[in-house]
Amino acid sequence: MLTKYSFDIASLPNHMVNSDALVSEIGTSNISGVLDCVNMSDGICDVWFQDTLNEIDVALLNALMSNHSGLPSIQSVVSDRIRKAMDFGRILMIEYGTKNVLRGYTVSQIREIAIKLEEVQNLLLSGSLYCAKQAAIDLMVDNLITQDDKDELITKINSYIGIS
Repeated sequence: MLTKYSFDIASLPNHMVNSDALVSEIGTSNISGVLDCVNMSDGICDVWFQDTLNEIDVALLNALMSNHSGLPSIQSVVSDRIRKAMDFGRILMIEYGTKNVLRGYTVSQIREIAIKLEEVQNLLLSGSLYCAKQAAIDLMVDNLITQDDKDELITKINSYIGIS
């Protein structure tokens, strides 16, 4: 039977709840009950468990809530930044590929470019932008990957990561 434990958000340390962080905090706590979900509405945070908690678990939940900062966990912040960096890298590679198609390159030329950009692309798609930048710096320019192409790639990476 689902059991709800309600907390007034205004009574919490920073007067806010980050549900992702709270779920993580409960999951790593010593609370033995199984969390079902966390809902917030009208200034109340409802924490639902699959069964009624014992006295020790209630005390642990109360302590956890009284110490909940309401801020995202470092793990979720890092995950979010990596996900955004990966999205940026994907978009950057789509733009670069589109440019090559519009230049009228043949399939074999595009394949040759893809082979030359393999390391840069893999790093961009993994969200490793600083490493991707270094790999772009190390690219050899030729008739298919020009100095302007290389500079534009590096400039866009620098701009995203905040380097001018």
